[in-house]
Amino acid sequence: FFSSESTTQAKSTRREAKMKEIERSLIAWCSSFNTTTAIDNLADLADGIIVNEILNQIEPDYFPLKSINQNAKENWALGLHNLKKIFANLQDYFQDKSGVMLGAEMLDLTKIARHRETQEILN
Repeated sequence: FFSSESTTQAKSTRREAKMKEIERSLIAWCSSFNTTTAIDNLADLADGIIVNEILNQIEPDYFPLKSINQNAKENWALGLHNLKKIFANLQDYFQDKSGVMLGAEMLDLTKIARHRETQEILN
């Protein structure tokens, strides 16, 4: 029989493998769009520039390219502002299209922008 420690470790390993697969799938999906910068990892999405470019291709009326700061790559505070703008636009989009209101507690945008926490992006 397996010890509870080895069972817990096996579950953790499976969870990590599943998250890596989701990460690879998300990167592949994002890479299928025409963006100004190649996407090598999820941290490339942390400033909101590529995310907005993708969303603009899906729904340009809600995600105009000029709505975010294109100089956010080197400044996490500008990236945070971008992410907040994108999230507000997502809230408007879902409210208008489906009547669903997205909760602000869904993501910690500061963790994404400041620390480029890929786990938070996957949430």
